[in-house]
Amino acid sequence: MSQVISPLIFNSFTPAAMSQNRTSLQTAIGAGGSYQIPSGVIAYNTQIGQYSSNLPLNLVGDGKQITRLYPTGFSGPAIEFGIPANGNTVLCLEKFDIVGDQSQVLLHVQNVSAPIFRDLTLDNGYYGMQMLNTWASILENCFFVNSKGIGLYIEGATTSNGYALKNCRFFNCGHPNTQAALVVSSGDGIYIGQIDLEGCYAGIQLDGCTGVHIDTPYIERNAHNPLAFISPCQGIAITGGWIAGESGQPPSEWYIGNVQHLKLNGTTLFNLTVKVESASTSDVDFSTCKLINTTIQYV
Repeated sequence: MSQVISPLIFNSFTPAAMSQNRTSLQTAIGAGGSYQIPSGVIAYNTQIGQYSSNLPLNLVGDGKQITRLYPTGFSGPAIEFGIPANGNTVLCLEKFDIVGDQSQVLLHVQNVSAPIFRDLTLDNGYYGMQMLNTWASILENCFFVNSKGIGLYIEGATTSNGYALKNCRFFNCGHPNTQAALVVSSGDGIYIGQIDLEGCYAGIQLDGCTGVHIDTPYIERNAHNPLAFISPCQGIAITGGWIAGESGQPPSEWYIGNVQHLKLNGTTLFNLTVKVESASTSDVDFSTCKLINTTIQYV
């Protein structure tokens, strides 16, 4: 049975109210257990963290746009879990928003096994979410919006990996210095299903990843590469979906390098110039793609 976090002061940005809200949230999170965050705007003015506890934690709001956490007036991560080591064995966050000021990592998770994040909105952070040395993770129905830098950054665990992203959306994320909306570094065994990336600086960036399945993506209207491979990747499959430049504009360039065994199965490519770098790329298969105003060049 969930406990309701209290006392909380809603819709107030006074220093006293924000300090009380921070204390109430920190006390609940630090104790572990299952908690309900009530509806309303909950502002707080100091970072919240659970640094070394292995206590299970389930934190559930009343829904997107209904329960909203507003970290304000400080830099650094708004919420941290699992720092510096031996983090939560069970961590589940659901049904609330975190809205920042583009100077913060809104949600930082490190050294945590099998966390679940469901129905979250991460809005207006520097990074929306950062996951380091974290494995067997599930993100479902999450919305990353207005990140000055990367929307979601994942760095693989040193022991094992395994990530599943399902029905996640990215809008207006990425920056010339940080590049893509979604960045996965050193990941192994990754499922990305029904992802929607629109209006971002760049789409997905994979760095040294193996065994990645991107299922039914919707990637369009991004300023630069929809999918980039930074250091050698292998075993990448894209099934169905839509990858596109901007309609009514000259074809956007999609540069593909540093990948072995890339197969696109039934994917529609629209208004793109795809350039495959032959020197660093092998076994790339576009044979079942539907090409609309798209050319493929080997360079």
